[in-house]
Amino acid sequence: MKTQTRAALLLSLVNFVSIGIPSFVWAGELRGIIKNNQGVNRYDSGKPTDAFGFFTDALGDVPFAPEVQFNIGDSFLQMKELDKAISQFRLAIKLAPSQSPRDRGVRFKSFFNIGALLAAQNKTDEALESYQKALDLVPDSIETKTNMELLTQQGGQGGLREACMTGRTTSKMIYFV
Repeated sequence: MKTQTRAALLLSLVNFVSIGIPSFVWAGELRGIIKNNQGVNRYDSGKPTDAFGFFTDALGDVPFAPEVQFNIGDSFLQMKELDKAISQFRLAIKLAPSQSPRDRGVRFKSFFNIGALLAAQNKTDEALESYQKALDLVPDSIETKTNMELLTQQGGQGGLREACMTGRTTSKMIYFV
């Protein structure tokens, strides 16, 4: 485990203990965080199917964590189950309503990926709408601007569609920190 991740987990423990949350509640959340992060490591090692198992296990401990829902969506994307991926990304958006950097990041990545998936399905207008929502969250996103421009120029055909299907334009998995 990375030193930064260990430090973040320790800090989380201190925060939970200091506000009086019972340790058994925190232990469940910690298990979920660890399972999610193990899934991200598996995913980064080129094992999306193994990662999917860790993410679904994490749901038992942190069912409302938008990061886990996003990661499940990204796993579905890699398994070419596009409709399931879109559903998971939409759920991640619903579970990340605040203006905190964490929630905004989850929403940005989810809107971005939904845009890529809709572009892959030749749903140009819907894809552009999703990309615009991502751009509203991160106005300086070159990836988002580029994909919107390519999608407009190509009408949902060609290189962007291929890039979306291979996952080259999607955002990275999300670690808990």
